[in-house]
Amino acid sequence: DFADAEQSVKWCEEVETRLKAAKEHALSQTASIDQLFKTIDDISAEARKVRLELDKLVKARKDELRQQIVTDALRKLDEHFAKLSQRIGLRIGVQSDFPGVIKGKRSLASMQDAVDTELARAKIAASELADSMEANIKTLRGEAHDWGFLFPDLAIVAGKPAEDFANLLAARIAAHKQAEEQRRQREAEAAAKAAQVVQQAAAAPVVTQEAPVVA
Repeated sequence: DFADAEQSVKWCEEVETRLKAAKEHALSQTASIDQLFKTIDDISAEARKVRLELDKLVKARKDELRQQIVTDALRKLDEHFAKLSQRIGLRIGVQSDFPGVIKGKRSLASMQDAVDTELARAKIAASELADSMEANIKTLRGEAHDWGFLFPDLAIVAGKPAEDFANLLAARIAAHKQAEEQRRQREAEAAAKAAQVVQQAAAAPVVTQEAPVVA
């Protein structure tokens, strides 16, 4: 037991020595660890600063590119409107929503694709409207008639469906003819009354007055 106890004492001494050495070693590393952590914090702060600055620049540039995509689409659509308007002699325009179609899109490629799709849709709608307006104008101004004077609002109503426009044209022609008939009747009545007055004046006896005799 004594021998075992002696070995145990030596073992405990060795453990104590090792623990003391480990403690001293850890304490000796404290300054280096603290410096390391400070360095890491400094680098992290600098990285965050750069990240925020770059993120701000990226967002600003992305906003510029997003606006440029919308502006280019609007310009192309306006050019299409101008060609159609020149062809039929009336202003052409249809609704478009380029800002709306890019809402929620994250990449510039997806934005461009959405805008291109909306541009194609608006161009097709404008071309169809121009064709419809051109057909209505031909109905309005045929070879033997020109009812254009009945449509001071032609730019507004020319885009109606063909059947609706034809009904509107018929209604306005009927109203115009009725107004013309009423005008002719009024003119005829006025002429008849004038002729009656003339006849009455011509049939009235002429009264003469003798001159007085001077002595």
